[in-house]
Amino acid sequence: MRYLPPHSASAPPADPRDPTALVLGEWRDEDQDEIHIGRTDDGGFSVMVVDTTDGEVFDVRRVRWCDGELSWHVRIPSTGVELFYRTLRIRPDGLLVAWRNTAAGTDAAHLRGLQLRGTEELVRPDPFG
Repeated sequence: MRYLPPHSASAPPADPRDPTALVLGEWRDEDQDEIHIGRTDDGGFSVMVVDTTDGEVFDVRRVRWCDGELSWHVRIPSTGVELFYRTLRIRPDGLLVAWRNTAAGTDAAHLRGLQLRGTEELVRPDPFG
């Protein structure tokens, strides 16, 4: 499958009633990592995550839409840490996601300040910088 970018990365989707359209686009997490959510050729979803501090592209797999939730697994190549994300709330201006570390070890705990699970709000980037 190849990644198909959304029509407008920073603008909310046209139909605010369709949760599958609301997740599309560019998002930022609390660490200012870039999360790009698009559609694949077969109608599924694709997720790309980039660390904005060093440009590292994270490995993303198992992207699924089921029962109104989008979920994905992330592996950070430089640390080996693996995280699982799923959406809890979908709005045009924010995605509330739950995350949990799926890899054991001190690196996984250190990544999130010794937390092994939590929630965070993904927000649309400020178009004015």
